[in-house]
Parts: sequence; structure tokens; C-alpha cells
Amino acid sequence: MAALLTAAPLDLRVNPLKATREVVLRALRALGLRAERSRMAPYGVRVNERPSLSSLPMLKNGEVEIQDEGSQLVAMLVDARPGERVVDFCAGAGGKTMAIAAQMLNKGHIIACDVRDNRLKRSAERFRRAELHNIETRLLASERDRWVKRHKGAFDRVLVDAPCSGTGTWRRNPDARWRALGAGLDSLLPLQGSILQARRGW
Repeated sequence: MAALLTAAPLDLRVNPLKATREVVLRALRALGLRAERSRMAPYGVRVNERPSLSSLPMLKNGEVEIQDEGSQLVAMLVDARPGERVVDFCAGAGGKTMAIAAQMLNKGHIIACDVRDNRLKRSAERFRRAELHNIETRLLASERDRWVKRHKGAFDRVLVDAPCSGTGTWRRNPDARWRALGAGLDSLLPLQGSILQARRGW
């Protein structure tokens, strides 16, 4: 709770298909920004101030993406290998999907699934900008979609970042503390359980 009262840093993930961390660090410092390597994520960069994002050319050209170090580490733990078949089941805007696809060196196949069409459409533009060609998006009606049943046992790796309360975003959006959280735990816990149950056998 104490940590949520402090301002969040700006974490970036370098796209290894387009740049190296050292090149990005030099470019950020040339812009006058205090940038350093992330403590644990090997492609992570931490910017210790809040620049205008429109002033970062490496963000526009797909060399970096905004992604918390914790999320970068989650994608790493999937340990996806080039040539494998992977599914990001609750892909949302596709941040972890992109990190996994880069980890696979654009080889193999990763499917980004979600129940929200607008988020998948936005993510497709990010994939193109990052020059990631091994990603397919799949809109699902629910966690029990027929597509899910037809593809049991078809993947080498499955990532489930199940819907949650969203309190982890409070450091970046402090005004969200004063808004209704949306679905409460009485709704979220059964949904999370249903999603994990539907993934069994993948």
C-alpha cells in the first residue's frame, strides 16, 4: 500500500528485433533523459522522469514499448522458444504478446486472444510497428468459446493473465482510486477460476 503512494517510473522494453538496449540508452540520454538499465529484465530500460511520450522517436518506430518491468519478467517466464506454438489467452492490448513474439525471434506462432475486439484491433497496429510477423489475433466470445475446445493440446506454452481488480495501475493513474473498481472479487474470482479451468489440457 505504501508503494502505491509513490509515483511510478517509466519502464520501457527494448524490441531486440529492431534495437539493442545500449543503443536505446544512448538515444534517451542524448535527449537529456536520466535512463538506466532495469534491475532484472534484460531488455528493460527505466527512465527516471516523465517525458512527453511524443518526444520519444524510438517509441514511434517500434524500437521500444512501454511495459512495466514486472510484466516483462512475466513474459520471460513463459520461456517461449523459436518455432513453438504459444497462446496469450487474455492478451488485452498485447504487451506481453509482443515480448513473447520477440523472444521467439519472429519464428513459430503466437495467438493473442481476448474477448474485447477493440483492444485486439489496437494491438494489431502495435505488432506491425514492431515488425512482429508471427502473431495472430483471435476474438473469443468467452473463455468457453468453441475455438478453445477445438485447440486443446495444440500449444507448447500458454499464458493466462486473468482479469483482475486493476489496483496495480494506481501508481500511474492515482485518480482511479476514487472510482468504482468495476467487477468486485465476488465476480472476478469465479471468472478467473473458469478461465483456468477452460485452459486445462492445453
